[in-house]
Amino acid sequence: MAHARAQLSRDPLGRSKRTRLTAERVLELLSVLRSGGVEATLDGGWGVDALLGHETRPHEDLDLVVAFSDVSRIQEALRPLGFVLHEDHLPVRFVLRCNGEQLDFHTVTFDLEGGGVQPQPGGGSFRYPPEGFVMGRVRGESVPCISASVQVLCHLGYEPTLEDARDIVQLCHAFGLPIPTAYAHFSSTVRPDYSRRGPMVDSQLVALEVVTPDTARLLSNLFGLYLHDMSEIFPIEVGADGRFQYGKLPLYWSEPEKRFAFLIRSGARPAGFALVTRGSPATDDPDDLDVAEFFVLRGYRRTGVGRQAAFLLWNRLPGQWIVRVSEANRAGLPFWRAIIQEHTRGAFSESKHPGGPHGTRVFSFRSESPSAAV
Repeated sequence: MAHARAQLSRDPLGRSKRTRLTAERVLELLSVLRSGGVEATLDGGWGVDALLGHETRPHEDLDLVVAFSDVSRIQEALRPLGFVLHEDHLPVRFVLRCNGEQLDFHTVTFDLEGGGVQPQPGGGSFRYPPEGFVMGRVRGESVPCISASVQVLCHLGYEPTLEDARDIVQLCHAFGLPIPTAYAHFSSTVRPDYSRRGPMVDSQLVALEVVTPDTARLLSNLFGLYLHDMSEIFPIEVGADGRFQYGKLPLYWSEPEKRFAFLIRSGARPAGFALVTRGSPATDDPDDLDVAEFFVLRGYRRTGVGRQAAFLLWNRLPGQWIVRVSEANRAGLPFWRAIIQEHTRGAFSESKHPGGPHGTRVFSFRSESPSAAV
């Protein structure tokens, strides 16, 4: 895949010497990288297909966005598989090859907002915005990938190939995005494949979106639904106006250094929210990150949306995390235990805390993902 942000030689040895990278191989390589402590995000053609939820065409390489600090770990993790350095354009990108398989790594440094900054060959830099890191699916398995809007942005500023056009037209049709002017003349010859639309399109593409003044009312509306659900567990009374109130919500605008509010979106639709505080009622460390409130609309439960949103949250804000769950929350306890176990590979603690009407289960773990920092 060619990015406007890093136009380097594509393939000096020629495409004929490349080997097709299958979906199974992509999942295997992502697993190997994760085992080596590397979080890699799909970009390029496989990133497009992860967004669409199915393989639209054969892929002769695999584009991955990774932290620049992980370069040595990547090479160490893949060396046993036979991958060796083929191109070194660091700090912009580097390429590993093994028996015709090509892995193209785009190296970024994550900033305080969670964006990934990639230097450019001619100077300057390209920034992947925080909301550009989302989840997609390969063979039904959730994988990190670059969002549709950022994919489109990365395909601007150069002469597109027919392969580029197919990717962009498919994405724009699937996600309701306008087709860029540079691709408009392709729209009559490139037809989106609706017959194989995958499960991630419109319904299960999950992203975290920082709540702004423009979306604060949406968060407030969702909060009423959340408190209605919680009133089955806690003694929460509805107000005289028939609405549930949450007095701490304004603090998320007045204390932005200590409180973080995110909407959870599935495709373009709101699917819930996550509120995070720095400092937890369960610990004495003021730097601990606490999942203060977390809500997924009923229509999106048991679909993987909550799991993906939690992973995005922990990847976005590395540090020591605290998750508090009421003992009376019989559906919540197994959910949180399972996804924390998966995210940490078992490296977490679980304890019981007295107090409140039911007692609380407290999970503690550390998220070391390089995806972002506060």
